[in-house]
Amino acid sequence: MSIEAKIAGVQAFFKKCGVQMGEKKVEGGYVFYGGFNVENEKDMVLLVRLILDDPGPWLRMVVAFPVFSGSGSRLSQISELLARVNFRLNFGRFEMNFDNGQIRFTSCQDLSVLENAHSVDILGRQFFRAVAISERLYPYLKSVIHGDLSPSDANERFREGTKVK
Repeated sequence: MSIEAKIAGVQAFFKKCGVQMGEKKVEGGYVFYGGFNVENEKDMVLLVRLILDDPGPWLRMVVAFPVFSGSGSRLSQISELLARVNFRLNFGRFEMNFDNGQIRFTSCQDLSVLENAHSVDILGRQFFRAVAISERLYPYLKSVIHGDLSPSDANERFREGTKVK
């Protein structure tokens, strides 16, 4: 699948869903980028990048959280939470940059599916799922950062869907 065909497929998805994303050609590929506000958090924006690397049929989705600062022990607790969440996650993975505290969710989608009749629906489910799981984790992540919950308790509540107070 050519890079042009991949770009056209992703553009068709955004148009169908009414999602506004910026677009930029980069060396070796193409990037779509934008932001989504997290519910009840006026200053919290998840930054989303969709990266089309040529060659290959893959779309890499990256949802980045704002950079969190903290002590080494706090970063290790955040890392523990991410490892616990990732353990049973069947779609993508959370990761943290220990140098600057950035947390992100990454996943990949095989764009060869864009050649079938349901391609836009498949891409849409994957895209919104990546944003939704990142948004869902945020309150639990914040509770661990502030020391309100242990990583194991935060993971348990995340799995159960129990609200953070």
